[in-house]
Amino acid sequence: MSHYMRAADGFDDRSVLLRRQMHFYLKSDAMLCNTVDDIEPSGVDLLRRVTGLRVFTVGIGREGGVEIDPCMEWLESHLPASVFYISFGSENTIGASQMMALVEGLEASRVAFIWVVRQPRGFDMNGEFEAEKWLLDGFEARLEEKKRGLLVQRWAPLIVIAGGIR
Repeated sequence: MSHYMRAADGFDDRSVLLRRQMHFYLKSDAMLCNTVDDIEPSGVDLLRRVTGLRVFTVGIGREGGVEIDPCMEWLESHLPASVFYISFGSENTIGASQMMALVEGLEASRVAFIWVVRQPRGFDMNGEFEAEKWLLDGFEARLEEKKRGLLVQRWAPLIVIAGGIR
């Protein structure tokens, strides 16, 4: 659960802002959402029914961070329900110390994973990820060698990944 959701009590700054924004949304002709119908069909449908607005989804138009076929090939080389998917969303990232802690935890866990990785907080999220700068020495090479992890920069083919989960 995000920091904002944990702090939400209906009267916190973010809740007040969202309520105010919703007032304006309901006066509009349509709503654009940064998601994809195939990923969140029930949420998008609920928005349409509750607001009575035309809701357009505008996600997944970005260049992917990994080719789909190699991603599926990697995923299918693992047992069903054995791969951990890590992503902080298309608009978020974590701090450098959190990233290092996550790397250490993943390495110690020996669990297979797909991680959509971006620059740490405070750096250009859309910039090129510099693995040697933010990950443990040799981490990527060990992942490749043991086929234990797949690092995806910027944008993962989530619909394909979700479809490959058995």
